[in-house]
Order: sequence, then structure tokens, then C-alpha cells
Amino acid sequence: MENNKQESTEQTANGAAGVRVITVGPQVVELLKSDSGFGERADIILQCADLNEWVALPADEHCADLVIVQCATVFPDTIDLITSRTAAAGAARAIVVYHFTQKKTTAMMEDHSNKLTALRAPVTAADLKSVCEADLAMAEIRNMSLNELAEKEIVEPLSEHIEEEIAGRQFSDALLAKVSRISTSIECECPQHLSSLLLALNAFELYCLQCANRDEKDAMLHALLHRKTASARLIMENALSTLVEAEGFELS
Repeated sequence: MENNKQESTEQTANGAAGVRVITVGPQVVELLKSDSGFGERADIILQCADLNEWVALPADEHCADLVIVQCATVFPDTIDLITSRTAAAGAARAIVVYHFTQKKTTAMMEDHSNKLTALRAPVTAADLKSVCEADLAMAEIRNMSLNELAEKEIVEPLSEHIEEEIAGRQFSDALLAKVSRISTSIECECPQHLSSLLLALNAFELYCLQCANRDEKDAMLHALLHRKTASARLIMENALSTLVEAEGFELS
């Protein structure tokens, strides 16, 4: 089994195969194979209807790059089960799509964010595709050596001159909260949606900046996430500024 796992991993790394995916749940394959989904990149090596069917199989029988689990409810023992079987399959990460859970389980999933991504249902094929791509990119960066990271110019350590290049925030959280309550002349909720996105981006940008770094590579990775989030935040701030100007809002 170990030789098969190593050989399969090498094939994927050399582009001889697609992304090997273990799917658990009734709609995962449909979402992956949708026109707006992960598409042909997904090589589904195992498809299980539910967790019970997956658990009935030996944990290391199938080797994968990614595990995607869809389940109605999630509890701490569910997370333990998924993470342990994901590791046994040699997968980089697991994506868990769920409907209901508890606060302590949510906290547990956040604690396991280095190996698990949680998505609250319902999700679209495009949503799942974005998370798959992001998780695989994250795993690739984590598996590279520092020399490889430097050669590919993927990330740089945080430094004063880099921090100076990151544009400051245009809207405070208090102002975004005010925008979210504004009524527009157009029949949509764009101010609410934009302000909600910006509040989330602001929080994640701060999280990346303050996140405790375990080692040099981790610091480099969080530097990348910080800069990319700041760039996304700037784009959304410009979009909100355009909307504010078009609607004639007075913001102070």
C-alpha cells in the first residue's frame, strides 16, 4: 500500500494524473463535475454515499490529494474521524460541507484550519471549485522548501518596505456598519453585501498580520496571505466608493 501511495503521489506531481479526490456525500461529485466546478482536474478515485460507507473501508486503501465530505451535521467526533482518515489517505487537506453544528465544533474546525476547510451549506459548484483550488495551492506552498519558494518568488518575508506598499483602509468598521444600513435607489442589497465582504476581509487581513508564526515558512505564507487579502480589500473598497458616489451617499 505504501509503495502504491508513493507512486500515485509522484504521478500527480509530474502531471500524469489529475487531482485525486475522495468524495463523501450525495452531491459532491455533481458539484465537482458541473461546468462551473472543478471539472476535468478532479480524478475521483473513491465515491461514498455517506460517512458510514467511507468508514467501512480501510482508511489507507485509497490514496488522495484532497478529501471532500458533505454531511448534514458535524460534531467533534466527526472532525476527528475526517482528519484522521484524510491523513491516512495521504491527502493534503479535507473540505467539509455541512448544514448544522455546535459552537464548540466550529471552534474545533478553526483549530484544524491547517488541514481542514469548513463550508456552511448550501454551496455552489463555483464555491467548491474556488476552495479546492485555494486548498491545493496552500498545500503546495506548505510542501515546498524555502529555496523553492524563493526561486518561484511566491512569497517574501514580512518587512517594513513591504508593509509600506500595502494601502491603508479607506473605510473603518464603524463606517462599513453604517453603509450596511443604507437604502439604495436600486433594487438590490449591494451596500450590505459589499460592507459585509469588507468587514470579513478586514478581519482576515488583521488575522494574517497578527497570526503566531511557527517557523520561517509559516511567516512567509502569512505574509503572502496578508498582501493578497489587502489587495482584494482595496479592490472591494474601490467598488464600494464607486457605488457610494453613484448613489450620492454622504459618508463621514
